[in-house]
Amino acid sequence: MLQQTTVPTVENKIQIFLKKFPNFQSFKRKKLEDVMSVWSGLGYYNRAINLFKSIEIINLKYGGTLPKTKIELIGLPGIGKYTANAILAIGFNKKAFPIDVNIKRLISRIIGSNINENDLELLLENLFINKKSYRKFSESMMDYSSSICLKSKPKCSECIFRNFCKSANKTFVSIQSKKNFKDINFYIFKKVNKIFSNAVLSHIGQLEQKPGEVLKRGSPIDSP
Repeated sequence: MLQQTTVPTVENKIQIFLKKFPNFQSFKRKKLEDVMSVWSGLGYYNRAINLFKSIEIINLKYGGTLPKTKIELIGLPGIGKYTANAILAIGFNKKAFPIDVNIKRLISRIIGSNINENDLELLLENLFINKKSYRKFSESMMDYSSSICLKSKPKCSECIFRNFCKSANKTFVSIQSKKNFKDINFYIFKKVNKIFSNAVLSHIGQLEQKPGEVLKRGSPIDSP
């Protein structure tokens, strides 16, 4: 529901939806029209169609249990790499890194160069092998990057990376044309120590260890 829909809008609808469909089994013997009627008002109805198709597969193929591997999740209609990683990290606390535009912006600014999503995911996978909570780490990365490292007016004075960030206190202007961007490929495993110093890695690690203290904007993250 949160794909392309604001949180307040979803908050008003989710309780109604869950009352009608509390679990995967509750979709059995229901038609797509039943889902669409409850979905009404959220827009982007293709999401509801994919949801219905995915739950049919989950009930038939996985016995009504959400699969726990990336390959299986991506095989479901409407679930791509980002959503699969989010489900694994936040839903199952498994090693996965959902990378959104905010996280990519944060890391790119810290190292002072644009980094593509695949290289960034590989970098995180190799740097953070044994996190206590991949759930908290992912949630903290999302919240921190979206609340502190803002697109046009980053709050550098509040940022824990300001002493190491190569983009700290710079002025950022929105660029409309993608022609102004240059993709840079990094052989990051050969240069990992040059991209992130131990001090930077230590600060990134705090996002999992003390999310409540790091997130100066918003409430501490409470995860079971």
